[in-house]
Amino acid sequence: MITRQYQRIWLSVTMLLFLVLLVAAMPACAPKPAPPSTARPTPPPREKPIELTLANRTSASEAHNLAIKEFANELETRTGGRCKINVQYAVLNQTDPPDRYDAVLTDITDLLSVEKSWAMTLNPGHFPMSELFELPIQGASAEQASKALWEMYKRGYMDEEFAQFKVIFLFTTSPYQYQWAQQSVSSLADFKGRRIRSPDGIWAEVVKALGAVPLSTPVGEIYGMMENGMLDGVNFPWNGLSSFRLEEVTKHATATNMLYFPLGVMMKKEVWQSLPSDVQAIIDEVGEKYSIMAGREHDEWDRRVLEDLRRVGVVPTSLPPTEMDKLKRLLAPFWDKWIAENEAKGLPAKKAVDDLYSIFRSIGVEEPFVR
Repeated sequence: MITRQYQRIWLSVTMLLFLVLLVAAMPACAPKPAPPSTARPTPPPREKPIELTLANRTSASEAHNLAIKEFANELETRTGGRCKINVQYAVLNQTDPPDRYDAVLTDITDLLSVEKSWAMTLNPGHFPMSELFELPIQGASAEQASKALWEMYKRGYMDEEFAQFKVIFLFTTSPYQYQWAQQSVSSLADFKGRRIRSPDGIWAEVVKALGAVPLSTPVGEIYGMMENGMLDGVNFPWNGLSSFRLEEVTKHATATNMLYFPLGVMMKKEVWQSLPSDVQAIIDEVGEKYSIMAGREHDEWDRRVLEDLRRVGVVPTSLPPTEMDKLKRLLAPFWDKWIAENEAKGLPAKKAVDDLYSIFRSIGVEEPFVR
């Protein structure tokens, strides 16, 4: 009896131990949870960069092209590569001149570096208020003239003529001077009868007013014609000499610091409207900065060319103050004519001239022209 009682107790203890061990073993036998995934989530597709083409008629070595390059670099950097500008140099030269003007209005290019006076000559009436900067302004640096041009644009004077474009920035060349193959000039009388290569338009009209003979010689022929005595001189900014090695055939030079060539970088309006608002904001922010930079680069290039001229023995001279005063008064009718013609078209020409005079005075040009 006792033996059976011990057997039942032993069996009960054994069963209890078995159950305890079974319960303890259950977590180890349970399936292990899957380890956390180390795979990276699939990123959203990257935004395709906006790629624009800027067609530039001039070569990469031209003074203002540094500003164009810096503008393209800044836009790409500040947009994190979302907007890129591919600058193409020395393009559109083989097309007919009017087609160059129309190129930015078609699918040929998105932006265009353009000389407004070249466009005005070939497309009269497109840029009536911009012609103001081709009148006989005197004594301003390219940086000062570029500041004045941008300020006039900000005041809305050119809104109508640029209605098909978004203006990126505007600037001018440095002032035009006279370079001579043989004889120097020290008075207005010395201009009489001189054969002078000059651009068409206002430049040629000024040469005529001086009693000289304007010639529209192709730039590639100027060197030989000056060397052979077929041209007495040229009307170029100082930096224009180095582009065609004309310092080699220049013996004398006269600084009049008068007449400027306005230029600009434009964008097709449809392209502008398609840009994200933050990209538009950056472009609007930097317009004045690059207008001034482009003008300053023309001034810097002038200084380098003047050093080259002095090294070969050419020291530019200025007309005496009395002769410069005569020159300004001689050319005053150009302003009267421009005002009358454009007031007749319903444009605020008189107010524009008054504003321009005040702007130049505010940036240190005492008498930019005779009114």
